[in-house]
Amino acid sequence: MALKPCGNLEGYFYERLRLAQCRASHRTDRAIEHYLVEMLVRFGRVDDEGLTSQPLCYEVGELEGVADLAERLRRLRRVGDTALFTCGLFPESLPRRGVSASYVAWMGRRAYGEAGALAYLSESPFGRVYPRLDRDFLALVRVLSEVLEEPPPRCTDDVVRVYRRWRETGSKKLARSLRRAGIQLHDVEEN
Repeated sequence: MALKPCGNLEGYFYERLRLAQCRASHRTDRAIEHYLVEMLVRFGRVDDEGLTSQPLCYEVGELEGVADLAERLRRLRRVGDTALFTCGLFPESLPRRGVSASYVAWMGRRAYGEAGALAYLSESPFGRVYPRLDRDFLALVRVLSEVLEEPPPRCTDDVVRVYRRWRETGSKKLARSLRRAGIQLHDVEEN
């Protein structure tokens, strides 16, 4: 796949997100689309606000003593975004950390749910977005899983690794990657 210029990171992620929504058969509204693009851009930049280096359960535990509404909301958003980003783009990293994707998704949904209640009280512009992120979390994970195209495996070990992931997840993206590598998959429908 040849790289083509698309102006900026926001433009790139808008384009990828629109394609991903089609592949995942889940359309979002403009507010959620904008939120997801902003989240992808934020995590795409290397800075102190990127993915957390400590387990999310510690981040959730640290919320207990945070009384400042704005700070609590910022931390809840970080937990929700990290959970959504990780479940959508890097789910294979979770078992290596000794945690299941369903547990991380539960923490993300819980964080977005509480953020929604706090945002409503504080009249935050995301007051209506957070409850939808909570409600549609798993569908949005499927959308994000389609954002980055999986390159075709290049060697036998890669084929086996991708095939195992495909068997575990049923990912259409992984199925496309295996097909591009010349692997015939007869028990999966392709969109």
